[in-house]
Amino acid sequence: MFTNDDKSIYGDGLHVEPAFMTMFNFDFLHGNPTTALNELHSVVLSDRMSRKIFNQLDVVGKKVKLDNEQEYAVTGIYKALPENCRFQKLDFYIPFEIQLKNNDWMRTSWGANGLQTFVALHPEADVNQINDKLRDFITNKEKEAIAKPFMFSAYDWRLRYEFKPGKQEGGRIRFVKLFVLIAWIILLLACINFMNLSTSRSEKRAREVGVRNRTVFVV
Repeated sequence: MFTNDDKSIYGDGLHVEPAFMTMFNFDFLHGNPTTALNELHSVVLSDRMSRKIFNQLDVVGKKVKLDNEQEYAVTGIYKALPENCRFQKLDFYIPFEIQLKNNDWMRTSWGANGLQTFVALHPEADVNQINDKLRDFITNKEKEAIAKPFMFSAYDWRLRYEFKPGKQEGGRIRFVKLFVLIAWIILLLACINFMNLSTSRSEKRAREVGVRNRTVFVV
């Protein structure tokens, strides 16, 4: 809940590291995406959230209270993401350092699986080699842990997001394959119908040609 004077607005957001804003190329209308989350109690708002709270967009430097506890300084305003984006429903971002400050176990425990980690690789990086190194990374830190981390490509987020158990099994891609199969069946039926119609018409034309070429002798 964001509070500004006597106005209270609810929204969804994330705790993220500063590099998050440049990794996903947010379209900033005000502020600098590179440094927007460098300060501990800073917040980046979407343009729609800024309008709800302040009724304007140029609000960098203004303060807003979060959950009636701590004031945050607005350090950036970005253009709200379109409907087909992963983070479309989120309206604010605050530093991940706040989570670490309030939850000491995050610095020492390797058994938590609730955090999302996004990684930008060099174009020439070998994902398979990286996954080989990641596989035993957690178990080497904590012997009782059973998690086996691996990298999951952003290209597969929508089509190949299902795992059973821990192995990629598919997702919406099965619908794509089904539609392709149906398309091939329709195309095959169309070809068969076309050949049947062509054969039927050719037989009719053959009789017409035979009648036209017949010679009649009158005695």
